[in-house]
Amino acid sequence: MDEADALGSRLAIMVAGQLVCLGTSQHLKSAYGGGYEMEVKVKDGRSVLAEVVPFVVGLCPEAVVLDTAGESYAKIGLGSPRKPGSQ
Repeated sequence: MDEADALGSRLAIMVAGQLVCLGTSQHLKSAYGGGYEMEVKVKDGRSVLAEVVPFVVGLCPEAVVLDTAGESYAKIGLGSPRKPGSQ
């Protein structure tokens, strides 16, 4: 989105060849944004899945694990972005 902000004042999103939304970057972020991602790395001997993920889910019940690499790394999604055309 940063590159698009630098290159133009209005953005369009196409899905399967159909224009589904058009507006400023702030409008699109407000209308269709809504998700955050958190990457967590822990020291050797610790388990991100056993120690960190349950804590995060306790604070943010809609959190989901998006990716892992062994026991020491996880990418966690906090909330889900809305898709163009669904409101």
